Amino acid sequence: MPSRQQQFATLLQRPTIDEIVSSYTALLQKRRDALEHTGSIGPWTQKPNAVTRSCAPEFADLDDYDAARTHLALWYAPTPADPAFWTGAKKTVTDTAARAGFTTVTLSSDAPSYYQLALTDSFGAALSFGADKNVVLDLTTGCHLTAQAKTRGTPSAAPSR
Repeated sequence: MPSRQQQFATLLQRPTIDEIVSSYTALLQKRRDALEHTGSIGPWTQKPNAVTRSCAPEFADLDDYDAARTHLALWYAPTPADPAFWTGAKKTVTDTAARAGFTTVTLSSDAPSYYQLALTDSFGAALSFGADKNVVLDLTTGCHLTAQAKTRGTPSAAPSR
């Protein structure tokens, strides 16, 4: 396992948690807009369930105040899914997400009543898209430093664990 300093150095190369949350929030807006543009999705509703989480086990030696991952608010729209809808919507999400770096498919199901797609990016962020009675878009960031930790440039004095 990489040392604490190596873990911190890896995260120094990434945007801060606030920067990436802002970027991913814009990404989700673009995905919603692209899907809405197809004309087959009703109005989107936000479920404000954003929560910050620890970076363990991937960056387990870093203090939770220095580094975090965030689960953004979930978005859903009441749209019954059928095979034709799913095929087009999945392609829209896959194509637009790929341009934002979400290129690794970790789950793909085209089974009716279980339409699911999960993509990840190089930072370990996970974008989930699914459809049944509702269309759902969900995103959890990878691990990123806080602005304070990035400015400081070194790990805090002692891990909080």
